[in-house]
Amino acid sequence: INVANITSDSIFYLIVTNLSGCTYLVDSAVIISNPVMSPPPVKSNSPVCDGDDILFSTAFAQGYNWTGPNSYAASVQNPIITAATASDAGFYTLNVIDVYGCPSLDTTINVVVNALPPVPIASGPGTICDGDTLFLTSSAISCDSIFWIGPNANLVDGANLAILSSGADYLAGDWQLFCLD
Repeated sequence: INVANITSDSIFYLIVTNLSGCTYLVDSAVIISNPVMSPPPVKSNSPVCDGDDILFSTAFAQGYNWTGPNSYAASVQNPIITAATASDAGFYTLNVIDVYGCPSLDTTINVVVNALPPVPIASGPGTICDGDTLFLTSSAISCDSIFWIGPNANLVDGANLAILSSGADYLAGDWQLFCLD
C-alpha cells in the first residue's frame, strides 16, 4: 500500500473482514513522520586560480551527497578537489542524510576557477658598466599588480624600471619579476 504525503506521526491498522461480515484486527504499524531537513550550510574557498585546490565545508551529518561538474560526486563532509582547472568551475550541490536516513533539501554553491595571468617576460641587460642606469623591462601588462624583487630582497613596484646608479636598489645580482592578478 502506498500512502502519499504523510505529514504527521500516524498509526495504520490492517483490518480484515470475512464473508460473514466479521472483522479482525490483523496488524498495526506506527509511522513516524520526520520533517525534511533544511538545506545544509556550504562554504568554499571560491574563487580560486587554475591549479589551486577547491575546498568545501559543511556541518556534521550522518551522510553527504555532493555532486558537481564533470560528474563530480563525493560522500565526505569536507571534500577537496586538487589542482582545479576551468572544467571544475560551476555549480556544486549538497544534500545531507539525517539519523533516520532521510535526505535534506539541496544547497547549491557556485565555484569560480580563474585562469592564471600570462607569464610575464622579464628582460634587462646581462651586464652594465658601473654608473650606467639599470633598465629592467617586462611584458606583464595585464597584471593587476607588478613588482620586482631585487638582490637585496627589496620590493620595487612597476613593470619597467630605470634604476639610477645613485639609488639604493642599484645592485648587481638576480632580479625577479612578479605579476599578481
